[in-house]
Amino acid sequence: MKVEVALSLNTTANFSYEWKGDSKSIKEGIRVVVPVWNRLTTGWIVNTRSEYQGRVKSVLGIIKDEYIPDEKYLRFVNEISRTFMISAGKILDASLSPGMRSLMNVYFNSDERELPFYKRSVKELEKISKNGVVEFFYKIKGNEIQELQNTIEDRIDDEDVPDHLIYLNYYRNDFYKKIWLKEKAAGRTPVILLPNNLSMERYKSELSDLQIYNSLMKTGERERLWKLARGNNPIFIGGGESALFLPIKQSGPIIIEKPGSFFYDKNISSGIDLRKAARIKAEIMGVDLIEGNSCPTSFQYYHRESFKIMDDRKNEAPPVSVKKLNPGTRIPPDQVMDTIINNFINGDRVLVIVSRKGSLKFLFCGECKSIYKCPLCGGSVTISSDNRINCMSCSYTHEKPDTCEKCSSELKILEDISVRSLKKKLVDRAGETSVISFETKLPNDYEAILKRPETGEKNIVILTPAEVNSIPEKSFDSIIFLKPESFFDLNNYKGGEQIFSFIKGLREALSPEGKIDVYSVFHFHYSLKNINDEVQYLVRELKYREFFLLPPYYDVFNLELSDRDIRKLAGKMRDIFNEFRDLLNIKKINILSRSTIRGFYKGNIQIHTEQEKVFNSGILNLKNLKVKGLY
Repeated sequence: MKVEVALSLNTTANFSYEWKGDSKSIKEGIRVVVPVWNRLTTGWIVNTRSEYQGRVKSVLGIIKDEYIPDEKYLRFVNEISRTFMISAGKILDASLSPGMRSLMNVYFNSDERELPFYKRSVKELEKISKNGVVEFFYKIKGNEIQELQNTIEDRIDDEDVPDHLIYLNYYRNDFYKKIWLKEKAAGRTPVILLPNNLSMERYKSELSDLQIYNSLMKTGERERLWKLARGNNPIFIGGGESALFLPIKQSGPIIIEKPGSFFYDKNISSGIDLRKAARIKAEIMGVDLIEGNSCPTSFQYYHRESFKIMDDRKNEAPPVSVKKLNPGTRIPPDQVMDTIINNFINGDRVLVIVSRKGSLKFLFCGECKSIYKCPLCGGSVTISSDNRINCMSCSYTHEKPDTCEKCSSELKILEDISVRSLKKKLVDRAGETSVISFETKLPNDYEAILKRPETGEKNIVILTPAEVNSIPEKSFDSIIFLKPESFFDLNNYKGGEQIFSFIKGLREALSPEGKIDVYSVFHFHYSLKNINDEVQYLVRELKYREFFLLPPYYDVFNLELSDRDIRKLAGKMRDIFNEFRDLLNIKKINILSRSTIRGFYKGNIQIHTEQEKVFNSGILNLKNLKVKGLY
């Protein structure tokens, strides 16, 4: 009989293999060892029947274990594989404990010896498997499985249709605590998805029962939590991709914390959008989905008739103040410095947000009141460590001039706005002990920052946007955000939404009457002009998305092609454009680089269409093609 196997490789297709073992012992969700060309790999049986009529290789081994994904989990994996066009086998691998995932821990018995999988060849296993499918097993040090007994006598079973709730509040921790207590009493394990690893320590300190499960943890601790999740006793799990794919036995609601956070876009290397994957999992598993945020996203507003919305925000919160910065501003303006210092003198706990830690250095003429420009193209010029000037727009480089070409005055070196340059200026005016910043590694001040609401200390804290998620609720009385456009790329189709969502989310770190000041060159951008008018902003954002055929109206995919010959690559892209231009709505086609990357030239084709059309078109069968979705 033939079976379909999802390989633990980067391929979206399932492959057919011959099953020569006992037909009664086979079932979907079993992990197997199979040959691929001249190598061995693992995979998962996803269908016990294959319609393929050609010759196929045989399944060589089966990895026996009590963990076999159930029917609902397999449906979830297949939908994730189809949605994000990635291997179902690799997703199923993500459901394993760290010890099970390592092939170094897979063994089998032969001639009364325990032999490791990773030292075997295809020919050797084919010879051994002639007598039947080889039975492999996990040999993990300290992995004695103890029976996890359920201590809850009265389990609550809700048979209602699962809710999809949008919970809007600047302070959500108390709400999450109530959810955990309810699910704990019902014997279920809730999962809260957090935007990035830096924020996890903060949530762990605020939600005392939260257990973090992510790739940064020690292997032993992950093994312990994996076993607990497979038991009957409820726990409260927090994390990212690892937590979402944890095969929980008694699943509770899934919470997406800050679905508008840019970190969900930055931290995902697998190509999976955790927010979309969480919505899929909640629907298939039949559990509640809760999205907690400070403001609605465009996706939520577009689908608002499909959700329950609970808005617990206070309308009397002071409005965000957006102030103009002149184009070309390179140093902290006096108006910004005065605002920071005055708020500090008035007794405020002050947070300042800037885009970079380190500074670029520029030449400045005090007489002309201008930054030195490139003599060739007029672009900005920086100073390198070897005391040369380098144009940021063209290839011009030269020894650093000492005087201004216009007035012959001495040129001074200025540092661009950054944590480092701003800290120097603030220390001069407020004193060294009053200014705190994170350096390359988290300093000892981190613990003090986490406990700010308790101590009530009055400091000026300088952070980048990437570090703000680590700040607890109600930590500051004043927040000043400098040049958000320097961190959030407005050329990205989600740039405006990321700025809007981030600034609205800053109120979480504020005391209820706290104030936010934003200084921006792009003060006229609609995401900033409408920062205090949520509905007006969302309507404008959706008009822009609809006009340019962007999500949530259309799915958008980047098709990345590669070839060792740039002319052949261009020819492939031309053929695809001619064949699929109208069917897949091709909007953009370009060579990504005129130089090779690891020996290959790469090109990109952007398509705006429904996911189903991509599958049905046959374009995924092309060689050297990777598909990445824009969500």
